[in-house]
Amino acid sequence: MNKSLSVVFFAGSFSFLTGCSALFGDEGYFKNRGDEYLKAEEIPQIDVDDSNEERFAEIYVVPDIEDSTYDYGKSFDTPRPIPLSSTLLEDTVKIQKLSGRQWVFITSSPSEIWPQVREFLGDRDLSVSYTDPTEGIIETSWLQFSDDRDHYDRYQIRIESGIQPDSAEIHILHHQTDANGQPDSKAIWPKVSSVDSREAWMVDELSSTLASNLQRSSSSLLAQTIGGDYKVVLEESDSGEPVLKMKIDYLRAWASIAHALGKDGFYLWDRKSDLGIYYAHYETPKKKKSTWLGRGIRSVSNAISGKSSSDQPQTPYTIDQVVTHLPASDDLNTLLPSVVPSTEKLDDVPGYLVLVSGDDRNVEVRVRNAYAEKIDPKDAKQLLSLVRNNLI
Repeated sequence: MNKSLSVVFFAGSFSFLTGCSALFGDEGYFKNRGDEYLKAEEIPQIDVDDSNEERFAEIYVVPDIEDSTYDYGKSFDTPRPIPLSSTLLEDTVKIQKLSGRQWVFITSSPSEIWPQVREFLGDRDLSVSYTDPTEGIIETSWLQFSDDRDHYDRYQIRIESGIQPDSAEIHILHHQTDANGQPDSKAIWPKVSSVDSREAWMVDELSSTLASNLQRSSSSLLAQTIGGDYKVVLEESDSGEPVLKMKIDYLRAWASIAHALGKDGFYLWDRKSDLGIYYAHYETPKKKKSTWLGRGIRSVSNAISGKSSSDQPQTPYTIDQVVTHLPASDDLNTLLPSVVPSTEKLDDVPGYLVLVSGDDRNVEVRVRNAYAEKIDPKDAKQLLSLVRNNLI
């Protein structure tokens, strides 16, 4: 009896498995079609004979790719993912200062900041006299502070795209005039703030409010194009060399690059500001998996060997030695016109030269080897992308 039941059980199981295969296998009726889209072939567009071509247009237009970090559409080896800046995944509001100027940096898009700034002005009863969402400009009416009845004051708030991806900058301009009669609403704005302390007050108040509203994600459809073009783009020169183009003033670009060359695997050895050269080293950051036992063993090992856990990569050459021994090349005179090529070449010079050239609002950044020679375009793009992600 038991033997008969076993036979029936195994026969039924076999039938069930066979049925499952027929229903759900690769040839079954309910086969998994999740990857069939990969085998789909492009079909020609439907040709409609109609004189009014405007009636037939793409409903969902595919925009052009703005990021030229990779050569889309060409055959290339998949590169390693670019490490994100330490602040890109954080909600951050910072007051940044450079050469007597200050602005608010925030890791949100300009279209998200626009309605929050408008709300901030309304909450403080600061009436708005002019707005231009396309240019990202908000101007207040003339007002008087309770501690100064001898002057009228007004503010211009300019919201721009930041130099990091998906970020924004808020620049404040303060204008003051004497309280002799009614102030002119069409008065020309000064190039710099009239009173630094009044500008600083607005910067502090606005940044504090935005910091408390970080979780808010509303955006303005009216201000979708706010902030203008990208301030930093990665493009290719006519010769095919990757170039980081920055639409900011040279002084800020120089300081921002110095900051970036100390992050995410970069180590800055030296610089020559008169030539626009940084001498730096890069190595792929290693993931730190540390335990208390591992830290203790490394500490004892370093103590015995005399090695510091904070040892940095070194170079046997100074930046002056590197620059004065650069070999002649086709574009050396163009990039570094004041450098005289040398016939004596140094051996095994490590690191990279980061070359910064241009003028206000038109700065170009290149990465070359330590002989100022071009490197593989893929490597150059990878390094410049890392620099871009850590600009300030």
